[in-house]
Amino acid sequence: MELEHERSPITVSTLLPSSINTPLFEHARSKMGVLPQPVPPIYQPRVVADAVLHAISHPQPRMVVGGGGKMLEMVHRIAPRSAPTLVLRVGKTVQKQKTDRPDVGTDNLFTASSGPGAVEGSFGQRAKSTSVYTTVLEQHPQRIRALLAAGALLTVTALRRGRR
Repeated sequence: MELEHERSPITVSTLLPSSINTPLFEHARSKMGVLPQPVPPIYQPRVVADAVLHAISHPQPRMVVGGGGKMLEMVHRIAPRSAPTLVLRVGKTVQKQKTDRPDVGTDNLFTASSGPGAVEGSFGQRAKSTSVYTTVLEQHPQRIRALLAAGALLTVTALRRGRR
Protein backbone atom coordinates (compact mmCIF):
# COMPACT_ATOMS: atom_id res chain seq x y z
CA MET A 1 0.00 0.00 0.00
CA GLU A 2 2.89 2.34 0.76
CA LEU A 3 4.35 1.76 -2.70
CA GLU A 4 0.99 2.51 -4.31
CA HIS A 5 0.57 5.61 -2.17
CA GLU A 6 3.99 6.87 -3.30
CA ARG A 7 3.11 5.99 -6.90
CA SER A 8 6.21 3.80 -7.02
CA PRO A 9 6.89 1.83 -10.19
CA ILE A 10 7.62 -1.19 -7.97
CA THR A 11 4.92 -3.84 -7.75
CA VAL A 12 4.71 -6.68 -5.23
CA SER A 13 3.32 -10.11 -6.06
CA THR A 14 2.85 -12.89 -3.53
CA LEU A 15 3.28 -16.36 -5.01
CA LEU A 16 1.85 -19.27 -3.04
CA PRO A 17 3.39 -22.50 -4.34
CA SER A 18 1.91 -25.96 -3.91
CA SER A 19 4.17 -28.92 -3.14
CA ILE A 20 7.38 -28.42 -5.09
CA ASN A 21 10.01 -31.03 -5.95
CA THR A 22 12.99 -29.38 -4.27
CA PRO A 23 15.85 -30.87 -2.19
CA LEU A 24 14.21 -29.46 0.95
CA PHE A 25 12.88 -32.90 1.82
CA GLU A 26 16.34 -34.49 1.79
CA HIS A 27 17.90 -31.73 3.93
CA ALA A 28 15.16 -30.67 6.38
CA ARG A 29 15.17 -31.83 9.99
CA SER A 30 12.56 -34.49 10.58
CA LYS A 31 11.51 -36.45 13.65
CA MET A 32 9.35 -38.97 11.73
CA GLY A 33 12.06 -41.65 11.51
CA VAL A 34 11.83 -41.58 7.72
CA LEU A 35 12.55 -38.87 5.17
CA PRO A 36 9.59 -36.55 4.47
CA GLN A 37 8.06 -35.97 1.07
CA PRO A 38 5.78 -33.31 -0.40
CA VAL A 39 2.03 -33.95 -0.38
CA PRO A 40 0.76 -34.70 -3.91
CA PRO A 41 0.26 -33.20 -6.37
CA ILE A 42 3.93 -32.29 -6.69
CA TYR A 43 5.20 -29.76 -9.23
CA GLN A 44 8.67 -29.26 -10.67
CA PRO A 45 10.49 -26.06 -9.59
CA ARG A 46 10.22 -24.83 -13.19
CA VAL A 47 6.46 -24.32 -12.67
CA VAL A 48 7.20 -21.80 -9.90
CA ALA A 49 10.00 -20.18 -11.92
CA ASP A 50 7.61 -19.69 -14.84
CA ALA A 51 5.04 -18.16 -12.47
CA VAL A 52 7.68 -15.75 -11.12
CA LEU A 53 8.56 -14.68 -14.67
CA HIS A 54 4.88 -14.19 -15.45
CA ALA A 55 4.38 -12.11 -12.28
CA ILE A 56 7.31 -9.90 -13.27
CA SER A 57 5.94 -9.17 -16.74
CA HIS A 58 2.25 -9.22 -15.76
CA PRO A 59 2.06 -7.93 -12.18
CA GLN A 60 -0.77 -9.16 -10.02
CA PRO A 61 -1.01 -9.02 -6.24
CA ARG A 62 -1.34 -12.75 -5.59
CA MET A 63 -0.95 -16.02 -7.45
CA VAL A 64 -1.37 -19.61 -6.32
CA VAL A 65 1.01 -21.92 -8.17
CA GLY A 66 -0.47 -25.37 -8.73
CA GLY A 67 -4.02 -26.62 -8.46
CA GLY A 68 -3.23 -28.57 -5.28
CA GLY A 69 -2.43 -25.32 -3.48
CA LYS A 70 -5.67 -23.77 -4.69
CA MET A 71 -7.69 -26.72 -3.37
CA LEU A 72 -6.04 -26.37 0.04
CA GLU A 73 -6.69 -22.63 0.02
CA MET A 74 -10.37 -23.21 -0.80
CA VAL A 75 -10.74 -25.68 2.08
CA HIS A 76 -9.24 -23.08 4.43
CA ARG A 77 -11.58 -20.37 3.13
CA ILE A 78 -14.70 -22.50 3.45
CA ALA A 79 -13.93 -23.91 6.89
CA PRO A 80 -10.95 -22.06 8.42
CA ARG A 81 -11.25 -23.52 11.91
CA SER A 82 -11.85 -27.12 10.88
CA ALA A 83 -9.63 -27.16 7.77
CA PRO A 84 -6.56 -28.68 9.48
CA THR A 85 -8.63 -31.53 10.95
CA LEU A 86 -10.44 -32.05 7.66
CA VAL A 87 -7.21 -32.21 5.67
CA LEU A 88 -5.62 -34.62 8.14
CA ARG A 89 -8.62 -36.98 8.23
CA VAL A 90 -9.77 -36.97 4.64
CA GLY A 91 -6.42 -36.82 2.89
CA LYS A 92 -4.39 -38.79 5.45
CA THR A 93 -1.87 -36.00 4.95
CA VAL A 94 0.58 -37.13 7.62
CA GLN A 95 0.98 -40.55 6.00
CA LYS A 96 1.40 -38.96 2.56
CA GLN A 97 4.34 -36.94 3.95
CA LYS A 98 6.36 -40.05 4.82
CA THR A 99 8.67 -41.93 2.47
CA ASP A 100 9.93 -45.45 3.00
CA ARG A 101 13.54 -44.15 3.07
CA PRO A 102 15.10 -44.06 6.56
CA ASP A 103 16.14 -40.71 7.98
CA VAL A 104 19.86 -40.94 8.79
CA GLY A 105 19.66 -37.83 10.96
CA THR A 106 21.63 -35.39 8.81
CA ASP A 107 20.04 -32.04 8.12
CA ASN A 108 20.97 -28.44 7.41
CA LEU A 109 19.25 -26.80 10.36
CA PHE A 110 22.46 -25.52 11.98
CA THR A 111 25.08 -26.16 9.27
CA ALA A 112 25.11 -25.83 5.52
CA SER A 113 24.55 -28.91 3.41
CA SER A 114 27.68 -30.50 2.03
CA GLY A 115 28.21 -31.30 -1.61
CA PRO A 116 26.85 -29.62 -4.71
CA GLY A 117 23.47 -27.94 -4.57
CA ALA A 118 20.50 -28.92 -6.70
CA VAL A 119 17.28 -27.30 -7.81
CA GLU A 120 15.18 -30.45 -8.10
CA GLY A 121 14.52 -33.02 -5.42
CA SER A 122 14.15 -36.77 -5.73
CA PHE A 123 10.45 -36.82 -6.62
CA GLY A 124 10.83 -36.04 -10.33
CA GLN A 125 9.09 -39.21 -11.47
CA ARG A 126 5.94 -38.03 -9.65
CA ALA A 127 6.29 -34.28 -10.24
CA LYS A 128 4.25 -32.44 -12.84
CA SER A 129 6.17 -30.25 -15.27
CA THR A 130 3.21 -27.92 -15.83
CA SER A 131 0.16 -26.67 -13.98
CA VAL A 132 -2.86 -26.19 -16.19
CA TYR A 133 -4.60 -24.40 -13.31
CA THR A 134 -1.79 -21.85 -12.99
CA THR A 135 -1.28 -21.17 -16.70
CA VAL A 136 -4.98 -21.10 -17.62
CA LEU A 137 -6.53 -19.40 -14.58
CA GLU A 138 -4.08 -17.87 -12.09
CA GLN A 139 -2.03 -16.13 -14.75
CA HIS A 140 -5.21 -14.72 -16.24
CA PRO A 141 -7.34 -13.39 -13.32
CA GLN A 142 -10.03 -12.15 -15.69
CA ARG A 143 -10.79 -15.79 -16.54
CA ILE A 144 -11.36 -16.57 -12.86
CA ARG A 145 -13.76 -13.64 -12.59
CA ALA A 146 -15.59 -14.81 -15.73
CA LEU A 147 -15.91 -18.34 -14.32
CA LEU A 148 -17.20 -17.01 -11.01
CA ALA A 149 -19.72 -14.81 -12.80
CA ALA A 150 -20.87 -17.75 -14.95
CA GLY A 151 -21.19 -19.92 -11.84
CA ALA A 152 -23.22 -17.24 -10.07
CA LEU A 153 -25.47 -16.85 -13.10
CA LEU A 154 -26.04 -20.62 -13.30
CA THR A 155 -26.82 -20.74 -9.58
CA VAL A 156 -29.34 -17.89 -9.81
CA THR A 157 -30.94 -19.49 -12.86
CA ALA A 158 -31.19 -22.85 -11.09
CA LEU A 159 -32.70 -21.22 -8.00
CA ARG A 160 -35.29 -19.39 -10.09
CA ARG A 161 -36.27 -22.57 -11.90
CA GLY A 162 -36.56 -24.37 -8.57
CA ARG A 163 -39.09 -21.79 -7.31
CA ARG A 164 -41.38 -22.29 -10.31
